[in-house]
Amino acid sequence: MNFNEIAKEYETNYFDIEKLDDLLESGNDFESWLASMKTRAKKLQEYYKINNEILDEIKEYAKEGFKNQDEANRVEDNIDRLYDEYMMDKEFLFPIVEKLILYYEEKKNIEKLIELYYVAFYLLNEGERRSSNLNAELTYQYKILSFKEHYSELPLVSRR
Repeated sequence: MNFNEIAKEYETNYFDIEKLDDLLESGNDFESWLASMKTRAKKLQEYYKINNEILDEIKEYAKEGFKNQDEANRVEDNIDRLYDEYMMDKEFLFPIVEKLILYYEEKKNIEKLIELYYVAFYLLNEGERRSSNLNAELTYQYKILSFKEHYSELPLVSRR
């Protein structure tokens, strides 16, 4: 399975899980609410089983290098789409972001690396940001700062 297919399956599953919360609002009395909770729990088990299979596929996919620039571009487009839709599951996206980082480090593409380092930083620190524990993983922030001498070479954000 290619990353596009994996991402589509993940996205479908993600939104199906979100819809399950609607079941909790369907009961007028305790018995119907409880029945909805049981249905929701069974469905969640099914979706999480699928998610675990998807995560296994992601881990396998992340082991291989990119065949060419087109494949890297398609993967990056999918990550951008998922990121824009706020589907920022670290377990799903981080292995692929790391794969892209390795690819663009080899290519020495500073513009792509800055974007990917930012996404990696966000993925690694989103949970910390939401808690009172502020032990941020700053590796990727330092990598972005290491490019400070090259910032003038990059296009303005408004022109990207």
